[in-house]
Amino acid sequence: MKSKSEDENQEDENQEEVKLGVNEFVKNKKKTEVPATDKQYNTITMEEKTIETIIIPSVYESAPVNLDKVLGKDVHKRLSIEEKGKFYIVGDLATEEGNMPHKNINSFAGDLDYNIMMKSALLVASNKLNSPLKVSSGFPYATFKLNKDSALAYLVGEHLIKHDSSTYSNGQIKSKVVEVSHAYIIPEVIASATAIRKLKDVKSAFMVVSLGYGTLETTLSIAEEQIGLQRTSNSSYGLLYAINALKNELSGIYNSMAVDNYYDKAMRDGYIFLNRRKIDIRDIRKKVLTSYYHDIISPLLMKAYSDKDFSVSSGLYLAGGGALYSDLLDCFKEEFDGILDVIILENPHLLAAKGYLFNSEDQGKDSREAVGIDVGNSSTIICTYSTTK
Repeated sequence: MKSKSEDENQEDENQEEVKLGVNEFVKNKKKTEVPATDKQYNTITMEEKTIETIIIPSVYESAPVNLDKVLGKDVHKRLSIEEKGKFYIVGDLATEEGNMPHKNINSFAGDLDYNIMMKSALLVASNKLNSPLKVSSGFPYATFKLNKDSALAYLVGEHLIKHDSSTYSNGQIKSKVVEVSHAYIIPEVIASATAIRKLKDVKSAFMVVSLGYGTLETTLSIAEEQIGLQRTSNSSYGLLYAINALKNELSGIYNSMAVDNYYDKAMRDGYIFLNRRKIDIRDIRKKVLTSYYHDIISPLLMKAYSDKDFSVSSGLYLAGGGALYSDLLDCFKEEFDGILDVIILENPHLLAAKGYLFNSEDQGKDSREAVGIDVGNSSTIICTYSTTK
């Protein structure tokens, strides 16, 4: 019979993560000496840490000459960042004050929009943690190798970030040096798999389908290495495919010059305002998402996974913002009913950023320096551990 302390420890290990706003309690595994074949899973001690998450819409626009002051403590909602001698309003401020806020799809490291969003993320992270930072980020599998070296070269070193503090305070143009001592670039879908394995303590192999705004990705995370099997790592069109279909459906009825991120929000909300009319788009949403599944997702899954992969998988996990759509979930469940469990963790759109955070922590000894940054096509997500500077 187990002792009381052993029972309590077992209960702690099985405890689900608890959501507190944007904070979540997660279990951070500290490895001890175990046989090589089981080294990643046996004899672990658990330490509760709080993950803090900040989400910034991935859009920007040239800053207007005169911008009204709105005092508030949420700096990440009032970002105005300088890049190459010009200021840009970013994220929530761009959606509120801008006319055509935008961002290119799957931008490369060094591109203007990548630099603006990454600088914004580094500034936000530096307000929570002391420099130097250890930063993990990534790209879709299809562009990962093309971007890895240039992204590492961009990230590592000192960043002089100029920002306009008058948008949220009585301040003015400020300069802040943010040092990144170490940077790590990994595929986005691998980061999601890492988060799943860490958060749920999954010891077996499992499939991951990442339903991103710009990219759809697959991988089989194998138990021995906590990595994705390269043969199963594929990319295709993301949710923008369905959003464009939604726009086409509406364009035959309503004339609109709205930008993609406006339709992206409408797709999530289930309604849209066009020509001063509130339009229920839930039926159209279901139609375009179902078509997206059958035209794009299902064929990619048939290409990505073999019968052998199904035989070793403990489940199919969905990650990314697309996992929040019940219409897509119904399609997955219909196809894999009786074959494989389809699993969605809480807040699947945050998994990649959490995986980046776990990667930064695993690479260093001090979790207070660890940062995960997901520069997504819809949102830029910054994950850190809660700490007192």
